Amino acid sequence: QAAGGPLHRVAAPRVVAADTIGAGDIFNAAYLAAEADGLPLEACLAAGVHTASCAISTSPRRYGAEAPSPVGGVSA
Repeated sequence: QAAGGPLHRVAAPRVVAADTIGAGDIFNAAYLAAEADGLPLEACLAAGVHTASCAISTSPRRYGAEAPSPVGGVSA
């Protein structure tokens, strides 16, 4: 939250974590790529969350457009 500005949140899916090393770096890279594409803040946050969720829930890691594996292996 920037100096009294609004607080923005994006829900993260519940996933089974296979490897969390670098999760913050992955989030930041996806966020910045979306920002460089001119997307609005909420879309940038969603891109970071989605990409990091995909990465930490796969081994070997996958960064593609598919949804991350949910907890228990059952999609909502």
